[in-house]
Formats: sequence, C-alpha cells, structure tokens
Amino acid sequence: MKISACCIIKNEEKNLPAYIKCVKNIADEIIIADTGSTDNSVKLLEHLKEKHNLNLQIYNFKWINDFAAAKNFALSKAVGDWIIFLDADEYFDETHGKKIRPFLEEINDNKNILTVETPRLNFDADNDNAPLSKDMQIRIFRNIEGLNYKGKIHEALYYNDKNLTTIETDFLILHNGYSEKILKEKDKRNSDMILKIKNFANDNNPITYYYLAESLLEIKDYKKSEKNIKKAIEFLKKTEHKFLIKAYIFYIQLLWETNAPKTKISAVIEKGLKTTNNHPDLLTEKLIYILNGDEYNLAEIETLTSEIFTRVKDEETLKKYDNTIEARLPLVHNVLGVIYKSFGEIKKAEQEFLSALKLHKYNKEILKNLLGLYENDNEKIREIISDIYDENNDTDKKFIAAI
Repeated sequence: MKISACCIIKNEEKNLPAYIKCVKNIADEIIIADTGSTDNSVKLLEHLKEKHNLNLQIYNFKWINDFAAAKNFALSKAVGDWIIFLDADEYFDETHGKKIRPFLEEINDNKNILTVETPRLNFDADNDNAPLSKDMQIRIFRNIEGLNYKGKIHEALYYNDKNLTTIETDFLILHNGYSEKILKEKDKRNSDMILKIKNFANDNNPITYYYLAESLLEIKDYKKSEKNIKKAIEFLKKTEHKFLIKAYIFYIQLLWETNAPKTKISAVIEKGLKTTNNHPDLLTEKLIYILNGDEYNLAEIETLTSEIFTRVKDEETLKKYDNTIEARLPLVHNVLGVIYKSFGEIKKAEQEFLSALKLHKYNKEILKNLLGLYENDNEKIREIISDIYDENNDTDKKFIAAI
C-alpha cells in the first residue's frame, strides 16, 4: 500500500518546512502543484527534496481561477493507493502522523470506505496561535477513478454521483494559516470569484447559499445576503449539516451589523437554539444579546454561562457541527469575571479570569482584568503572574514585559 501527499501552493515558503516535515514521514511520494509562486517556495522545495532525499515532484499549473482544477491536476500525478491532501498551512502533529499509515493499512481491504474524516483546529497566527474554530474535514481518501474535486471555489470531493462513504478518526489537523490580514485577503479573493460565477448558489449544494451570503456581505448587499443565508439555514436544517452553526452565527452577526430590531435577533437565536439542542455557540450568542440589552441580572447570567460550560463538554454535539466555542470560551469566562467584579464578587471574578487564562494565557485584556482586581497590591500581582507564567520561558517573558 502506497500513500501520496498532494498539495497546491502559491507563495507558501513560510509554511512549507512544517508541511514537508509532516508528510515526509507518512507518504511514499509528495506531489506539489505550484500555481504561480513569486517567492522562494519552489527553491525551498528543491532544497528540502535534496536535504531529506524525498520522492517529491513539483509541477507548474497555470492558475485558471479554479481550485478544483488545480487539485485534480495534482491528483492526476499521484500513484498512491491513498491520498493525503492538506493545504500548505495544515499539518498533523507527529503523534497523530504516526498513526495514519497503520490505520490505512488496517482499513485498506474494506473497499466500502472511500474517505477518512478528521478534526481540524484553526489557529489565529496573529494572536499567539489562539484557537479560532474547529471543524471536520476530509483530507484523506482513496486514489480511485471518479473520486475528485468539484467547484471552482470552496471545492469539495465527489465520487461520481454516489455517496462518499467515510470513517471518522481523531487525527487532529492543525491549521495555523489564519490571521486577520490573511482572512481579509482570502475573503476578498473568494468574494470576487464567487460573484463572477453565474448561478453559483444552487439547491443541490446548499452550502453555496452560505458562501454567496458571505460574498454579498463583502459588497454590503445586505438584503441579498440575508435572503441567501436564510435559504442556506432552511436547507442545512433538513440534514443537520455541519455548517448549520456557522450559518446561524453569520445570520445573527449580519442582523447586528444592519441594526435589525432586537426582537428579530432574539427570534433567530431562539430558533437556532431549539434546532441545535442548545448548542454552546448559540448560547454564547444569547449571552451577547443579553449583555447588549438595557438591563440584566446576575442570576440570569450565571444560569446561562453555567449551561454554556456544561454544553461545551458534550462531545457528540461539538462533533456534529463545525463550531467556534473553543475560541469563545475564554471570552465567556472573561465576561463573567467582569460581571462578577461589577457586583463586587472579587473572588469569583478572579476565578473566572484565571479560568480564561488557562484557555488562552496570552490574552492581554483578560490578564489586565485579572490584575486590575488587585491594582494596589503589588505582592498579589507578582504572585498571580508567577503562578501563570514561567520566568524561564521566552514567550512568557516577552508577553509579561508588554503588559
């Protein structure tokens, strides 16, 4: 059994060392389709090929505004029985990487299994790799005729007209390519492409309504954006599609941006909660809604945040939908800490700020909120900092010095 690692790239010299380090220990061959790099990506690949004596092939592919075409070109060059198709800014850590070949050897004879679905954790590269969201992705699949990508943008795997039979694993993909600048560039590029495609959104692939809604928001066509996100939600609800939570959050944020009546925002939140069995992401949206109101009471906030902390432990619900709760959980603790402080509950506030920092220790706002509880007690501040941060850790030292 052979494994091929495939990737399409453009100007990825920053990410390629980690990508190659990951796949070189898993794959028998590495196929790279370069779509027009102007940096040192190709030279770096040639260097890594020689350094590690890799079976690595680099092909030029003229960019034609079609991600599926580029990926299918790379697939056409692969000879492995299984494909690992990561982006250049994605990688498995060493522990999970070691499990992939034995796992594929174990299921190789079961021809009913065509694809392998794995969790992916998205990080913010501009914010000390703070987690942003978690989703499920098909990045491992059989190299068979008829199984390839479709869609010029937001491409997806299809197997002729048949269902993609898949198996889930816990092989976590780490995606560190997100940052505010990169996201803005990608959103602009994607929107430009989508808006040029005639009849991009269609009933056969309801996710397209979601992507079209995003693109329309980019050009501030709020009316059409809302029309498409509502259509997306109605379709996604029927199949309990993994994009459903993202669609609801997008719709809620669109309503906030357009200053919609609060009763309308509340109705969408409550409908989403009922549809998704009180998903913690939507409970967090409810928390935001309450805090944007004229008044609230502590008991109400405590009850709601307690439910968020309980629901976030429900692994079945979190696996069911793509979610952002891992990124938002520190903020929930922080908000609760701020509220406790306003009510004079200093010890409870401290506990919430500490809980937030355990999840994201390099958040300046949260640390300042914690230290602000004891602004006149330097000894207590030193004690708190020494408990959380390591004076021998360079990253910790730089962070504390910047506060």
